[in-house]
Amino acid sequence: MHFDVAVSESGRLVIPVALRRRLGIDGRPARVLFRAGQGEVTVTTRARQLRRAQQVLAQLATKSDVRASDELIRERRAEARRESNGG
Repeated sequence: MHFDVAVSESGRLVIPVALRRRLGIDGRPARVLFRAGQGEVTVTTRARQLRRAQQVLAQLATKSDVRASDELIRERRAEARRESNGG
């Protein structure tokens, strides 16, 4: 999707309704994130960024044979054994 949007002298722009609907922000106040790079601007929502981060972390977690929670428990138990043995 491409949109031709005017930017006012004060820097304001109106996000077209089709794009607001696609982002899930139609009909209510919302905050969006702008990411600029290589002469382009990307617009997204915090909720979409959070979902994207969760997907990346889930992929990383499935690549590991050891879950972080299991590793943490193992470390805590080893630490407790050292403390109970005096050192």
